[in-house]
Amino acid sequence: VTQKKIIKHLKYSRCNILILRKIADTNRFSTIPEIEKTINKFGLKDYFKITKNPQKIVNLLYGNEILFGGLDDVEKMKSVTFKNGILTDIWVEEATEITEKDFENLDIRLRGISDVPLQITLSFNPINQLHWLYKRFFMSNDEYINTNKYILKTTYLDNKFIDSAYRNKLESYKDSDPYMYQVYTLGNFGVLGNVI
Repeated sequence: VTQKKIIKHLKYSRCNILILRKIADTNRFSTIPEIEKTINKFGLKDYFKITKNPQKIVNLLYGNEILFGGLDDVEKMKSVTFKNGILTDIWVEEATEITEKDFENLDIRLRGISDVPLQITLSFNPINQLHWLYKRFFMSNDEYINTNKYILKTTYLDNKFIDSAYRNKLESYKDSDPYMYQVYTLGNFGVLGNVI
């Protein structure tokens, strides 16, 4: 996700990104270091100004911005503005933490005429089939059938950086814990046993 967002941010001079977690402060330990790592990995450090207070990254070529926030106070998200253009991208990390109402509030934030494709990205590990994300994006549901969506599912098999001990642990769930195997090994939405 971070690589795609940085590439889009450089491709479109008016691309402005809002990166969110349910609790704003948790960005310090997850999304911000990941974005910084991607900028450094691509050798682009000289093209961005990173500030900690407020938490934002400015593209020095165009002046477009990447802002970080949280949904612990949704009202603050309603007035997010950018110096150069409109909000074009929202990325919600650990989207299983947010409510469907949170998502609806974000969805209406993406508005306006833009030459940049508007997009919401939700990244998460699936949890159970009772979660609203499953209903809205993974079930065949007439209410959302025309939703313009793209789903990219990856598992541990796609991660060339995990070690053999971690791989063995994930595979061991097959016989010992069907829920953990479905969710963490296969990347499927699970069904918790004995749930009323």
